[in-house]
Amino acid sequence: MIKEIFLPNTINGYYLFPVRIVGFDVGKTHISATQIYMTGKKTIIEKYLETPLDQGSASNYAERVSNALKTIMLQLDTCDRVHTAISSSVVIFKELRLPFLNYEKIKMVLNYEVELLLPFPIQDACVDFIITKQYPDLGSSEVLVAAVQNNFIAEHLQLFTDAGISPDVVTVDLFALYGFYKKLPVYAATTSDVTFIDLGMQTTRIAYVQDGKLRFIRTINKGLGQSDTLESKLFWQEIQLTLQSFKAQAQNNTANTRIMLLGNGAEIKGIADVASQQLGMPCELMRANSLLHDSTITIKNDIPLPSSSIISLSTALPSPITQHFNLRQGIFALPIASLFNKQLLVACCLILLCIGSLGTYSFLQIRAMRNEAVASEKEALASLTERKDFERVLQEELKGTSEKNKLEDAKDIAQSAVKKLEEMWFAFTGSARSSMLQYLLELSNRIDRDGLGFDIESLTISEGTMTIKAHVKNHEALKILEKELKQSKLFSYVPTQEETNFTMKIILAKNGEGQS
Repeated sequence: MIKEIFLPNTINGYYLFPVRIVGFDVGKTHISATQIYMTGKKTIIEKYLETPLDQGSASNYAERVSNALKTIMLQLDTCDRVHTAISSSVVIFKELRLPFLNYEKIKMVLNYEVELLLPFPIQDACVDFIITKQYPDLGSSEVLVAAVQNNFIAEHLQLFTDAGISPDVVTVDLFALYGFYKKLPVYAATTSDVTFIDLGMQTTRIAYVQDGKLRFIRTINKGLGQSDTLESKLFWQEIQLTLQSFKAQAQNNTANTRIMLLGNGAEIKGIADVASQQLGMPCELMRANSLLHDSTITIKNDIPLPSSSIISLSTALPSPITQHFNLRQGIFALPIASLFNKQLLVACCLILLCIGSLGTYSFLQIRAMRNEAVASEKEALASLTERKDFERVLQEELKGTSEKNKLEDAKDIAQSAVKKLEEMWFAFTGSARSSMLQYLLELSNRIDRDGLGFDIESLTISEGTMTIKAHVKNHEALKILEKELKQSKLFSYVPTQEETNFTMKIILAKNGEGQS
């Protein structure tokens, strides 16, 4: 749409135009998807879908994922963006502290700073970061870098390509979870360290947050899908060793750590009690419905949001922490030229539309003016031919004249006739002209225009009669006017009027009578 091509979609987190986003969490045994709708400052969680993968060999895993993605897409509404989370098991994480606060400056030096810390060439990987903490007084930032080899990105995107889907954003599952956690008001006051344990059926994802910063991430290739895992001491001991390792690296010697469980395994009845017993620390379930504490987020029709939905929901939900993070870059980046080409194409179409509209308007105006000119010519000819003294002359003179020149010729003929009439008029004797001026002078001398409120509309003199069409302010003024006119020796008869608006026909004295 034009609005999306020429205007930014968001300004300071405010969505100028509604956007529907779908977030995918692709696992080894199932795929979950959450659909959200963003408008203004509000977020509406519309749908949550989970589809298990058909059983099969590892060789046809990609085919099973693509089929599941197609099934899910058929149940979703038309979306504007697709976000997907890649597994943290294929990601290398590195902590850095850089002497910059500006995101763009950090982005510029990131590859140089992290290159020597990676076990593979940086040109063979996609690298991005999130800012976990900033120190304005020192002008520095702590960042957590994620580096993924290109082959893992390619394999992940191919799953969607085979299903006819082109993701706009590729994030990291536990980065998305961290952004989700920081977004929720219910956890904003938490001061203790927090450990997230995503209990999957075949994998377990663990993230450690210290002082509000995401510090460490690890994926264990074991889950609760096996029948004996729930009570297996080896499974829980591995998780416990991971937690101890995180605390040691964080130099946190206190036991004040909050453990939150999520994922498919968190749906198992009594799992929090089992985890607390096995790990020797209190555990609680992370509820997706904690979103209800955020006044800007609503859940449509109270759809159920199990713990297994949290990763896909986190992937879909925009977060200030992860708003710039996207591993779909470099050779996997969406074509930047496509937007420019759309803008150029639309701009050209708009210019052509404006030129076409202007041309059409000009054409219509010119045609209207031509029609008006033709109509005016016809009206002028009709007016001239209404005069009996011109009709015969015009009809004779205009014979054989083209329509184009007919009005000009008629005008010349009319001017010639007027000139003849003027010559006839000025042929009158000087005495006749002077007597007419005397009548007008007499009217001017006898009528007090201001005092009587006398307002004349027309005056004609013809064949010994002066016709005056006028009005006065009242009947008393009318009587005074009649009296003054009757006293004049130039007027032989002045009729009495009844109305203040009148047409008075005065009979003039014969030429020479009444003149001294």
